[in-house]
Order: sequence, then structure tokens, then C-alpha cells
Amino acid sequence: MNCPVCKSSELSMKQLDANLTSQQCPACRGNWIAGAEYWNWIEEHKSDLAERVLEHENLSLAEPGFPIDCPECRFRMVKYLVGRGLGFSIDHCQGCKGIWLDGNEWEALKKRNLHDDLNLMCEKRRWSKSTPADSARKTMLR
Repeated sequence: MNCPVCKSSELSMKQLDANLTSQQCPACRGNWIAGAEYWNWIEEHKSDLAERVLEHENLSLAEPGFPIDCPECRFRMVKYLVGRGLGFSIDHCQGCKGIWLDGNEWEALKKRNLHDDLNLMCEKRRWSKSTPADSARKTMLR
């Protein structure tokens, strides 16, 4: 399976967390998490960790400026703004339910204990607590 951002780089297995693996791009460091894999991890994980608020993020984050297609089933992926003071989006496939995270996004989410909420981020009505800055950014993305 090739990276949906770099197109030609072959994804390889990476351990993201205990009992959760991804397919990672060696070039851009993005991670593909299969939908079933994430849901199984959530069921095993069981706890919804309390969100941590950090002063500033010191990880380098860069999103591609173009829409991407699912590396698994080729559907066009939908972007969901993470919010909560984090200025990036995750990409979700409506077909196979997989999730693409650009380089360092998993690490940024994990630092804030939001890595166990990816399923909620993809359901807008359940992920509604956003900051005014998030609302302004969402308006600019339209």
C-alpha cells in the first residue's frame, strides 16, 4: 500500500501504542490506521483519558494542501478539524473507516490524551466543544 500523500512511498508497519499498529510512510512519517484496527484498540483500551491542556505544541506539523484518497479503498477522504487548540485536521475514509494522520499528528494527539477520541472527531455532532479560534479556522477552511 502506498502513502496517500507521497503517492510512491510504500507504507510499513509501525507500533503506535500497545495493541495498535499503523502503516507508516518512511518519507513524510504519516500513519494509516485501519478502521477495524482502531475500533478493536478502543474496545480493548476501554478508558476515555481526560484531555490534557498544554501551553504550546513543540512538534513540527505539516498538512498537505490538497485532498487525499484512501490508500486502502481509494475513496476521497474527509478532513475533520481536531480543534481543542490544535490547528490540524485528521483525514477519515467514509468507505473503510480508516484514518490518515500526517507526520507527528499521532504524537500531538497523544500528548493531549486525544488519541483515544479519533472516532468522536469523525462524528461532528459528538465533537462539538471547540474554541473560538477553532470556529474562525473552520470558517476560513470553507
